[in-house]
Amino acid sequence: MTRSPLALFLLTGTLILTVSLACASSGTPAAQPTVAVPTATQPEPTVAVTPTPPTEYFKETFDGTLDNWLSFAAKGRLNQASVNVHDGFYVFDLPQQNVSIYSIYAPASYTDVRIDVEVENRGNNKNGVSIVCRYSDKEGWYEASVGNNGLFKIQSAKWDKRHASASYDLIYSGGSNEIRQGRQANTYTFICQGHTLILGINGVLAQQLTDNSLSVREGNIGVGVSSYNVIPVNVGVNSVETREP
Repeated sequence: MTRSPLALFLLTGTLILTVSLACASSGTPAAQPTVAVPTATQPEPTVAVTPTPPTEYFKETFDGTLDNWLSFAAKGRLNQASVNVHDGFYVFDLPQQNVSIYSIYAPASYTDVRIDVEVENRGNNKNGVSIVCRYSDKEGWYEASVGNNGLFKIQSAKWDKRHASASYDLIYSGGSNEIRQGRQANTYTFICQGHTLILGINGVLAQQLTDNSLSVREGNIGVGVSSYNVIPVNVGVNSVETREP
């Protein structure tokens, strides 16, 4: 079939347009937008901080409160005495006869320990200043008791079944010229190490002995003051210090 010149012209134009569009569509594609991907941040290394454990050894100078000290009466009643801090002293004021007041340091427990106590007598000489080791409500305790009259004793003690009063078993009693009598200051040292009990008075050995009467091997430390048949008794504790024996 013979095509007319006009038809050939239209066919040629269509082919040229088709090729042009194809070339346009086959050009370099437009750049795609990029999305920034955040890089994972490595965590900073942390250093574990180990808290410093509280030391079991201490020196109490009674410049603050008595929050760490637990007071009780082993003979008589607690309200028969006045126990308080005044001008840097732990003052035991016992205006009545036959009263024994103790104060136990509650935060720490010890097996073997050395206790140094500085005290000042403000009343009569017939008193008893006790240094306590291995205190236990159930098992009892050891103590050294020193009087301003020049006498001392080492003994064990236990509560009765009702926990109303304590009974004492004398281990040793004696006297020392190292005790400063009257209204003077003294330093007493009591060491509990294994079955050995040692009492020192103003830096001088007063007695060393071995005792197996108590099963208690660990407990609190403390101080105490006792009145007997002569009153008033008034003692100021200037400091209490614990150390390794």
